[in-house]
This record gives sequence, C-alpha cells and structure tokens, in this order.
Amino acid sequence: MSEQFSATVPRVAVLASAIVLAIGYGCQRNDKPMVEEAAGDKTGGSAGPVVPEAALIIDRHCKALASSSEQGRREAIAYFAQHGADTAVIDRLVSLLSDPGTAGLGKTHPGRISSTREAAARALLAVGEVGETALREHGIAALRAGLRDRQAAVREHSAYTLGLLGPLAQPAADDLLEAAQDTEAAVRHAALDAVRQVGIGQPRKYVRLLNHPDAETARLAAELAPLITSVPVEEVSTLIQALQSSEPTVRIAAAQLLARLGPAAAPAVPALIGAIRQTYPSMVDADQPVLGNLGTELAYWQALSAIGVQAAAAAVELLQHGHPLVRLLAAYTLGEMGPAVARTAGDALKKLLQDQYSDVAIEAACALLRLDIATDEARALLRAAMDAPNAVALSAISVLPRLGDQARPLLPAALAKLTSDNPYARYAAVALVAQLPPEQGRPYVAQLAPLTSDSEPLIRAQLARTLQQLGPIAGELAQAVARAWQQEKDEALRDAWIDALLAMGAAAKPVVESLCQAAADQHLPAARRLRLIAALPQADASHPSVVKTLLQLTQEKDADVRAAAARALGQMTTLPVEAFQRLASMAQQDNRLPPRRAALLALLSLGPAAATVRTDLQNVANRTPPDSLSLLAQAGLALMDRQPDRARRLLATGLSSPKPDVRQAAVEALQVVPPTSAELPALQRLLRDPAAETRAAAAVVIGRLGSLAQAAVPHLLLLLNDPDPAVRLAAIETLARIGPAAKPAADKLRQLTGDPVLGPTARQALEKLGLPLPPAPGLPQGR
Repeated sequence: MSEQFSATVPRVAVLASAIVLAIGYGCQRNDKPMVEEAAGDKTGGSAGPVVPEAALIIDRHCKALASSSEQGRREAIAYFAQHGADTAVIDRLVSLLSDPGTAGLGKTHPGRISSTREAAARALLAVGEVGETALREHGIAALRAGLRDRQAAVREHSAYTLGLLGPLAQPAADDLLEAAQDTEAAVRHAALDAVRQVGIGQPRKYVRLLNHPDAETARLAAELAPLITSVPVEEVSTLIQALQSSEPTVRIAAAQLLARLGPAAAPAVPALIGAIRQTYPSMVDADQPVLGNLGTELAYWQALSAIGVQAAAAAVELLQHGHPLVRLLAAYTLGEMGPAVARTAGDALKKLLQDQYSDVAIEAACALLRLDIATDEARALLRAAMDAPNAVALSAISVLPRLGDQARPLLPAALAKLTSDNPYARYAAVALVAQLPPEQGRPYVAQLAPLTSDSEPLIRAQLARTLQQLGPIAGELAQAVARAWQQEKDEALRDAWIDALLAMGAAAKPVVESLCQAAADQHLPAARRLRLIAALPQADASHPSVVKTLLQLTQEKDADVRAAAARALGQMTTLPVEAFQRLASMAQQDNRLPPRRAALLALLSLGPAAATVRTDLQNVANRTPPDSLSLLAQAGLALMDRQPDRARRLLATGLSSPKPDVRQAAVEALQVVPPTSAELPALQRLLRDPAAETRAAAAVVIGRLGSLAQAAVPHLLLLLNDPDPAVRLAAIETLARIGPAAKPAADKLRQLTGDPVLGPTARQALEKLGLPLPPAPGLPQGR
C-alpha cells in the first residue's frame, strides 16, 4: 500500500479480438475500476477480461464528442480524464480533430464547446501526457490543415482550438499568422486570439499585420506586440507605415517594435515625431490643469531614446512644443540618451530651466545632470524646488533616484524633508529612503519612526511600503510599527503595517508577543488573522508563546484558521511532543479537508522530527481508496525515513493523478520537498489545471527551480492573463525567480505595473530581471 503512488501500473482494458476489430479502440484505467470488469478484480490485482459493454461505453463517449450536446461532450471529457485511454482510443480522438462539425462561423465561445475538434482536443489534454504527445506528433498537423479548409467555420474553429493548446501548438504559429490574413473577419480574429496563447511565429509575418486594411484586425495584431522579442530590420518601412495609422494602438505597437531595433530604426524618426504631434495638441490653456497619459504613449519617447544620437536633433526641436507635457518628455528622452547628445541638447535644455511649468524645468535640470552639463545651475534649481511649499517639492525629490552619483550633493537636503511641514516633501522623502542603496538608507531608518503616526494617511501608506522594501534593515522600527498597526483606523493600512512586520522577518522578534495576541483575537477580520498567523514563525520560529498560540488556533471553529495554524507549526524549528500529536490528530480527525491536508503538509516539512507520530501517519497512508491524504502521509513517511527521492517520486506520480485533490496536494507538497527539473513537464500541465489554487501552487513550485524552469516561461506568460489574481501574482513572482530567461515577459510586466494589486510585484520582478522600469516624469505643474 505504501507504494501505491510511487509507480503507475497500467491496467489496459483487454477486448476480445472480434471486439477490437469491430470497434477499434480500448481504454486504459487509472484509479477507479470499470463497472464492467470481472467481479474478482477488486483487490488491486491485474485487470481481467472486459466484457463488450465497456467498449460500448467508450464508443458512446467518442460519439458524444462529435455530437452537438454540451453535456455529452463534457461528460465524455470527464470520462477520459478519469479512465485514460490506450493507443487505439488516442488514435480515434486524434481523428476527430479533422471532423468538420462546428457550431458555425462566428460561434466560438469560451464557455461552450463549439466544435468536434475542440471537444477532441480537450479530451486529449484531459488524458494527460499521452494525450499531449499525440497532439504534438499528429494532432497539431490535423489542426494546421484545418486552417486551410474550404469552409470558413472550420478554419475559424481550427484556429480557436489551436489557441486552447497554448505553447503546445507553437509549430502552428506561422500558420496562424497566415490565417490572420483570411478573407473572413471571424477567422482572422480567432487566429490572432490564438497567437496570443500560442506565441508569435516569424516576426516578419506579424509586423505586416499592423497595416492590414481592416482596422479591427490591425488593432488586434497591435495588442500582440509585447510578444515580439526581435524585429527584422528590413521591416522598418512597414513600421513607418504603421506609425501613420489612424488607430492609436497600432501606432504605439509600431513604436514599441522600433524601440527594439535601436539605432537601426533611425529612418523612422520623422514618423515618430509625426505620431507625437498627432497625439498632443500644439497649445494648452495655461489656466487649466495639464492632463496627459504617461502610459502606453511613452512608447514613442522610448523609441527615440533607443535610436539615440540620430534622434537627438528631433527631440531638441520638441523642447519648443506648445504642449508642456511634450517639452517635459522631450527633456526626459534627451536625458535617457546620455552624454553623447550633450553638445546637441545643452543650450536648449538650459533655456528650459526657465519654463513656466515647474515640472518641465525640473525635468530639464534632471536631463542636464544626466548629460553632465550646467550641473551647478541644475542643482540650484532642484534645491530651490525642494524648498517649495507645495507639490513641486515632491517632483524635485522624486527625480533624484534617476541621477546616480549626480544626486549625492542633493541627498542630505532631500532627506531632511522627513521632518518638513510640507506633506508633499515628507511623502517624497519617505519614498526616497527605500530607493537608496542599503548603506545610504540605513542611517535614516530611525528618523522614520515618528512618521508611523503622521497625520496624513498617504504618508503612512508610503512609509509602510518603504518599510516593506527595506525588510530586515527596518527591524529597529518593529515596536513603532506594531503600535501604529494597533492604533491605525484605516483597514487597508492595518494590513500594510502587518506586511511591513512580515518583511522584517526575524527582526520583528521584539513584537512577537503582540503578534501572538493579535493572531488569537477572534474579533479581527479573518483575512488579517491569517496574515498574522503566517508572520509568527517568521518573527521567531522557536518562541514558546508562538507554539502555544498556534496550538490554540488549531482548535478554533474557523477551518481556515486551523489550516493556517497547522502550516505555521510546520515552519517552527522547536516543537514539543504535544504539537506533533496535535498535528497527527488533525490529520486523522478534523472535519474539514483543508486543515487535515495542512496538518499533513506540516508533518511532511518536519521530516524525521515527526517520528513520534509515525503510527498515526501510517494509518493515514493506508487509507483506501488512496486519496490526497494518503499521498501526503506516504511522502511524509518517506521523509521520516530520510528518503527524499522516494518522497519526490510519490509526489511526481500524484501530479498526474486524474483526481483534482490529489494533484493539488502533490503540488503543494513540492513546496516542502524541493522539486527537480524532472517534474517540470507535469508542473507545466498543472498551469492549465481547472482549479486556481492548483495553478497558483504549480507556478510557485516552478519558481523554486529557478533558471532550470526556462521552458516554462511561455506557459507562465499565459498566466499573466489568468482571471484569478492569486495565479497572476504567483506567475509574476516565478518569472522573477527564473531570471534572464524570463525577459520575454518584460513588456507584459511593464503593463502590470499600473495594477493596484499586482503593480508592486511586477516592478520588483522587472528589477530582478535587470530591466527596472524607468521612473516616468511627472505631469507638468505651473510654478
């Protein structure tokens, strides 16, 4: 029994020869016995002969895939997911990928199965590795042929089905780009949607779609620009044409692609300037606030910056534009170009120091310092701006991180604003501390303590973010943060203070008693208590009060609290016998599955130290039929016996289980048992799992492989569009852990930096990839 998850023993349905010849298929079983098998085969032995009724069941499900019944198709897919399929059944499913049956042109739908080929593809994916192999070897070719079918509906549904396969359908990428030129709009749109999932083929074929005569097709193509990692220099003229489109999305996509070409895109400079002039009016009303979009339209300026010296003269001309935002961005762009453009830009930037809009003048000063010209004049302007009694001070302090060593003489004055009466200056100074190198920021940590009770909520929020970024460096403020958290009235800020304590890790040890009291407070919101419980082992993994509190919490009514307490116990370095017994009792007797699974995961992480409850663990391991709990118990026993390889084999088998709870348990356990690259293919399949919790956990485990998980990057890119925010967050963090190989995700990560929830994580990921987001200049303000 202890090895039931360690090896797969195929039990193939054996049909009589006449049945095989007449029907031409069989079916492989996994965990559940077929209702038609011999009554004696119920003890786990070899499969006996299968009577013809089993073949009829398989035949009925295959026919259901080719029917128009949504329920029938769903039941058939569930059947094959549960029972698997032998070679003959796989061949039959592959043949259905060429079936012309569809719901009609324009009838694809994410919530309904709308063609036989879609149903067959879903069934093959549900079968697992053997189904994916069949798709790779034969199925993709059938769907590629469907893209050239005489019926437009077949072409559309073939494209849609390829999109469902994701990166598995990469060999069809060029075919999809060709289908995006189809005469039928529905086919074009389905093909472009599929490219989003499959990936780009030849960049040249893609770039030409930006100039498609149908505006909607060109717009959909433009949305795919972030997927392009290289652009043929021969396509500069094509991109110049796209810059003249009436569709802003197309123009921006062309600029993004030109930026990838760098100096080779110099012939596009006039067209880029034309696009900028088209975007912004030449004059604004000086008495009205200036509004501008510093999001996607920065692509024009980034393209000019990438072109460099050859675009400098054009950027200098824009310093005289009537719109202040254009002048500001032109100065910003010249600063990005670097000292090579100093002679071309110097005089014009000096004049801009007198601009009537303070932010324009500040950006000009920033550019002069970056170009290392007129540095005394530039610093004088920034010093004066930092002393302003309004938001001008914020703008001046905010540019300092972009100045490198040129900012050093200005830092003391900027950081002195931590005690300023101007709230804008205090806000900017608090943010600045987190952006300094640790050796420069550390001396200012103590000065942040009074700001934990600042009267301005926005300043307290910024301080909490700064402390999260500082991490253990800010440990000396643990007590001040704990007081701020207890006194805070703003619910969102209370969570932010807890995050700050979490980031301090062991440095938060001085407030561990307060954390314990709060975690036990049943009047607090459940979500906050869960965060506090997670913080306890990080603050002190051996503190007796932490152990006592967690043991109490394992007996609460709230199942989520019990599960969180069990997980936290698994992270403790010192536990009494009572704690092991409590976890063993939970694993066997808790009335909810999540706490039982959490208790087993805790025992799994404790390894040999949990030997005192071996008998209890063996009882769970012997459960019949085998389930997620018995899997975790068997893996726990293997670790208890100091056999990590055996534990890993058990969990690897669980990753491919047809049972959702077993798959989830296996992937969660691999957060405890370090995975190897051998598990990567199975983990990648779980990134498409129906359960969001499993997708997120699989992403986290893949991240533990670091650079060895390079092959998972295309799959993780798809998760950045997942409907569940927890899954998107896990994907972002994993891409950061993979390192330079994840750079194709950079554009999508930049888009996510504006997300209120995911933005901070996306920015951190870009920094870890060596592609930090350029600090964007602020909106112009009058002096």
